[in-house]
Amino acid sequence: MATVNMIPLFVCMMRNNYVGKAVGVPFNTWNLYHRWAGRIVALESFAHMGAWTVNQVDHSNWAGVGVAIKGSLFFQMGLMAEIALFFLIFLSLSPLRHAHYQIFLATHQLCIAFFLVGAWLHCHIDELPHEKFVNIAIGIWAFERLHRLVTIYRKNVRLGKGWSLNSAEVKVAPAGEDAVRVSITMKKGWEFKPGQHAYLYVPRLSWTQSHPFSIAWSTTTPSLAEVQMQPLEVSSTTSLAHRNLLTSKPRTTIHFVISRRHGFTGRLYREAYKAAHSTDPEKVDIAPKRFLAFVEGPYCNEAHSFDSFSSLLFVAGGSGITHPLGYIRHLLVASSEGLVAARRIKLAWVVRNSRNISWVSDWLEELWRLDARRGMLEVEIYVTRPCSQYDTDMSGGPRVKWFAGRPQMEVILAGMLAPTRMRGGRGALAVNVCGPGSLADNVRAAVRERVDEARIEFSEESFTWS
Repeated sequence: MATVNMIPLFVCMMRNNYVGKAVGVPFNTWNLYHRWAGRIVALESFAHMGAWTVNQVDHSNWAGVGVAIKGSLFFQMGLMAEIALFFLIFLSLSPLRHAHYQIFLATHQLCIAFFLVGAWLHCHIDELPHEKFVNIAIGIWAFERLHRLVTIYRKNVRLGKGWSLNSAEVKVAPAGEDAVRVSITMKKGWEFKPGQHAYLYVPRLSWTQSHPFSIAWSTTTPSLAEVQMQPLEVSSTTSLAHRNLLTSKPRTTIHFVISRRHGFTGRLYREAYKAAHSTDPEKVDIAPKRFLAFVEGPYCNEAHSFDSFSSLLFVAGGSGITHPLGYIRHLLVASSEGLVAARRIKLAWVVRNSRNISWVSDWLEELWRLDARRGMLEVEIYVTRPCSQYDTDMSGGPRVKWFAGRPQMEVILAGMLAPTRMRGGRGALAVNVCGPGSLADNVRAAVRERVDEARIEFSEESFTWS
């Protein structure tokens, strides 16, 4: 049974999970399935070894166990697989996994290799019928790794007269708490969809690590043919630097907002900070303003679609603002064309510092321009650690409201439902949250209290991979 359950174990661990895309199950759910499948495989394997040990002790005492293992490669490979599986389970415990995730990831991959080798040889030496299940699991694992390498190559390497790679422009956010904005102009086509995330590889910081980040925004550089079709006075104002970026095909630039934590993001911030605050003219040219970067993706939560909802409430905490921006832009554009049912959109953003709005201020302004005529979008910003009156008396227009403290989700939800009841209960409300677990719990509790009063659909983007 353990070898049979290795198949769903490895299916659930794939980043490129075609089964998940087909049935609309998000990565977070597959990750949960992967953990429980691993626990089941471990329990079945330990039960198998325990039963053999009891039988061997009964037959020739404990001394016979050591003699049997020492004299048989078949038993040695089985023991190696069991030891590797034990370390897989032990090092996957939540406190250890979250305390030192990169160490966990490296040891996890190493233990998987030992486990697969041990399990395959254990079955192969005695020609056990279970070998075919191990082969399938190894095939899934190898295919997933190969698929990722091919995807990275296709998205990041451009061939032609010469070959070139992506470079990432990294800069410190203008104000607010520690964060960087990363902009990567893709060498190959990239069709941005709301809710997408991608894994970033920055060799300058680490050759082995890749980290997932939500894509906050995308911009498209027009092709050379499109610029040539513009009036002369327009194309003549195009800067030389901009013209150098033009190609025969449009280029997509994807943007990330990355908060500083420990490890990879901490090193990324320090490099960007040194570049932004360099005062030595001789070091400006070599300052790390641009990095060689590779993007793996895009990955997207196929379960989230808000096109059929008349009212939508997006709740974001901190850098979780990167998740709803793409959805809001899509809804505003599609609504103007009559392609979605959205009539009212509210964004509630919880931040520690009011100056954190500079992370996405230019993108918010673009959203307001898209919504200038219809007036669908409302923005509420909650500052949890206000330092002065400036923190709650900011500009932003009549549709931007500032509050000190944490949001009362019951009040916000009641305000979203009141107009629906006035129209006779028609329309449905979508509530989506992206942020810390405590914020998601508060939103979920508020929705649960009113789920019987109206048609409400709750969704969460916890974006956990550890």
